[in-house]
Amino acid sequence: MRIFSDADLEEVARCLDDGAVVGIPTDTVYGLAASLNVPDAVRSLFTVKGRPETVPLPVLADSLSTVEECVGELDSNSRTLATAYWPGPLTIIVPGPQVLCELVGSTAGTLGVRVPNMATIHRLLIRTGPLAVTSANLHGDDPCTTASAVADHFDTAVIAGVLDGGVCANLPSSVVEVVEGKPQIRRVGTVSLGSMTTTLGL
Repeated sequence: MRIFSDADLEEVARCLDDGAVVGIPTDTVYGLAASLNVPDAVRSLFTVKGRPETVPLPVLADSLSTVEECVGELDSNSRTLATAYWPGPLTIIVPGPQVLCELVGSTAGTLGVRVPNMATIHRLLIRTGPLAVTSANLHGDDPCTTASAVADHFDTAVIAGVLDGGVCANLPSSVVEVVEGKPQIRRVGTVSLGSMTTTLGL
């Protein structure tokens, strides 16, 4: 399998533009990415990962403004959390357009969005636009933390290659949803509920 370097970033972007699934590093663990502009590629992530289609895919973007271009303006408390913790390991569940929610597998009218804190992926996201990204592992397995592990884990028939970002072995992002103005943890991760509550002045 092709292992791309930083120098190959434009080639990685073209692979994503062309509808390929690509392994990418993030500030948490390695992920499998597909372009939101290529619906078939996004749908194929479920197959590649063996992920139930009832488990929605999160979306990574380069900035809060790009997120709001995709999903609309965030509510004030979600926006406060985004401003405080992005770029970083906090995924925020927010309402989104029906077409986009359905594309990433959400039937609830919401989706998880995040801006990762990693220079390589920031540059990639600026080039490609938002990506659907899920951790690089078969559903239920531990996530891959190196490019070589991703290459060993997946066949070249299902992903075009993996962008090497060194070792990515951090805690997963916290997943939060603001409900009636208060943060509700949906997955425990790096950012604590107490920290978010303090940030919101609650």
